[in-house]
Amino acid sequence: MSLVPGYMALTSNVSRKENFLLEGDCLFSYIFKIAEIIYDEVDRELYGPASIKNQILKLEQSLKQGLITEDEYDEMENDLLERLEKHLEDG
Repeated sequence: MSLVPGYMALTSNVSRKENFLLEGDCLFSYIFKIAEIIYDEVDRELYGPASIKNQILKLEQSLKQGLITEDEYDEMENDLLERLEKHLEDG
């Protein structure tokens, strides 16, 4: 038994071509599922309410410490709030 779906069919004779195609489809479905999980995690990290709240808190600290100006703070806060709004709209 192979750890990689489709490997055994690939190394076997040509008459098992249909079996390979079915196993290959499973491999692609696994790849797409992993890509979907990564996309959801990135989306949550960029647009999730908890993440945006933390980023705004960091901005406030940077402003208080004089690391950014009021204008920079406003611009970055607006960007974060737009991300949050988009996330909430998309559901």
